[in-house]
Amino acid sequence: MTMQRHFDEELQQLKNDILKMGALAQEAIINSVDSLKNRDKAAAQKVLDADIEMDRLELFIDDKCLDLIALHQPMARDLRFITTAIKLNAELERIGDLAVDGGYPEARRGGAAHDRRSHPGFYQRRHGAG
Repeated sequence: MTMQRHFDEELQQLKNDILKMGALAQEAIINSVDSLKNRDKAAAQKVLDADIEMDRLELFIDDKCLDLIALHQPMARDLRFITTAIKLNAELERIGDLAVDGGYPEARRGGAAHDRRSHPGFYQRRHGAG
């Protein structure tokens, strides 16, 4: 397999991961609204569970973007796409966090456990440890 073909496949996978992150964010917002509107504890728990997955996916996408830049030294359009993916990734993860904040009162009433500090990568991202 040529390097360019390998790079193109990795870019396509990055696009798919960003789309997955967007779908998770959309689902989290829907479940957050449902949990508040209907006092649905199960929907609140879904928001919390999705947030954990989104946090993991955010770290994976960030690492993938940095690897693509470092290993392939992309030019022009590909570099713009990767840098946009980094920014979009952070915003989508933030949407997930906001969904948790919106649905969290219902989750607490339902006894759902959620502590952001226990999420994978929390300490590293917040304190620069790695």
